[in-house]
Amino acid sequence: MAGHRHGPGRIPEKPKNFKGTLRKLLRCLGAYRFALALVLVLALASTAFGIVGPKILSTATTELATGLGRKLSGLGGIDFGKIGKILLTVLALYLVSAACSFFQSWILAGVTQKLAYRLRGEISAKIHRMPMRYFERGTVGDVLSRITNDVDTMSSGMAQSVTQLVTNVTLLIGVLVMMLRISWLMTLIALIVLPVTGVLTNRIVKRSQRYFVAQQKNLGTINGKRPGKTILMDGHIDTVDVIDAPQWEHDPFGGEIADGKIYGRGASDMKGSDCAMITAAARFAEKTGRDFAGRVCVSCTVHEERFEGVSSREITRLAKPDLVIIGEATSTTVKRGQRGRAEVVVETEGVSCHSSNPEKGVNAVYAMTAVIDEIRKIVPNEHPLLGKGILELTDIISQPYPGASVVPSLCRATFDRRTLVGEDEAVILGQVNEAIARAQETHPGLKARCYLAEGEEKCWTGDTIRARRCFPAWVTEEDSELVQAALKGLKDAGIEAPLSHFSFCTNGSSFCGEAGIPTIGYGPSLESLAHVRDEYIEIDQLLKSCKGFESILTQLTHESA
Repeated sequence: MAGHRHGPGRIPEKPKNFKGTLRKLLRCLGAYRFALALVLVLALASTAFGIVGPKILSTATTELATGLGRKLSGLGGIDFGKIGKILLTVLALYLVSAACSFFQSWILAGVTQKLAYRLRGEISAKIHRMPMRYFERGTVGDVLSRITNDVDTMSSGMAQSVTQLVTNVTLLIGVLVMMLRISWLMTLIALIVLPVTGVLTNRIVKRSQRYFVAQQKNLGTINGKRPGKTILMDGHIDTVDVIDAPQWEHDPFGGEIADGKIYGRGASDMKGSDCAMITAAARFAEKTGRDFAGRVCVSCTVHEERFEGVSSREITRLAKPDLVIIGEATSTTVKRGQRGRAEVVVETEGVSCHSSNPEKGVNAVYAMTAVIDEIRKIVPNEHPLLGKGILELTDIISQPYPGASVVPSLCRATFDRRTLVGEDEAVILGQVNEAIARAQETHPGLKARCYLAEGEEKCWTGDTIRARRCFPAWVTEEDSELVQAALKGLKDAGIEAPLSHFSFCTNGSSFCGEAGIPTIGYGPSLESLAHVRDEYIEIDQLLKSCKGFESILTQLTHESA
């Protein structure tokens, strides 16, 4: 279920200039050079004592074996006093090693926290100097992440990596020295075997990589034994954020079961349905022995909540489906369409001046109010199934902001446009441009323009997703093969399934709206349970939908035979 911009955290980005970033970080750390030097000394000492300990401990083992030999030969006994002194020495070394490790961690934690505090202050000051366009290129969460997640990641990374680097290098050198003292021949063999093993492993991985790629391409696909159509069951696995966890009665990530319901974020929207589709496909393949016509695919897409339909384009390219079933919440009814969604941006230009002399400038906000008045006169189109289109103002901001004693030179308004079938970019922007033209007739000199917003998001893989925020409406005809087969399959399963349409946006904008693939929606739970506190899904709905999915597949593959 899309249309909201809450979503998962940012994916860590690689620095555009690693060397430059490192130099800046080292300059920031210059203020703590004495503390860092002490950390390095303590880390070296801790590792060195840890390496020497086993060597000294081995002398206790040697003394024990020698004493036992003397006792058996009647020439003496075990010198427990000497062994005790050795063990006390080893204990002292380990205690000193632990103390060094503790104090270096304590000192480094203080340094990293002070650095994080300083960086947050500098970032906060920088944000207040940034132009408005910077904030419009990304989401609010991205900006906040710079202050929270990114600084925290750097802080925790430093606390771990600095000591680990010193410790591991010292450990490597120390172990190598100990190995040479024990047996130079065994050390040489180990040093030869390790690179040879690395080379062989690298060659095997290169040759086998293509098989892993082929496996991934077919993951989620069940091939029938007879030719037929490709049926895709699609769901998304991303969820909106939990911003009010303390107010939940059930753990939002606990998957708690109570009163026949499974509670948790994404239970209804829509991991419950994802599980039902996967289970239904597996049961269908098992019951039929894969003796069916066509191919069944199950896709679990990402970024639907923030960028519906974009990742689905890749699914369409890979699976090439003939029919699509979207598993969004429908309370096990059948949805055959939805309104589309577009973000329309309107900008008005003015002339900045001091607000004590407003006559010397042109206030862009006043120009915007004239445009908005005309936009509100737009009569939306209407569709017999989807209803009326919508053009609603959702955000407005002026520049400079905050504008203390300054007449704004720019005003930007964002409209949520819910589109109908056939309303493309030309229609969407054409209506707004006509409204701007009417405003210019009554306000000579008014400067304004409109365009579709563009978005950029980071996927969990680190890939960047870019696209215009315009997702078309779609409708699958009632008498189509897909709709009729689905209704018959559900009837055979004893499920009453009236026809209607989605009230929100789905990946159907990509599958049907863009690619023209016949699409329906069918899934468990109520639409109203998505994105809410204490989100849940009824177990009865899960079982019912699983039965329905399986019956729909049976009917569609039968028709394909």
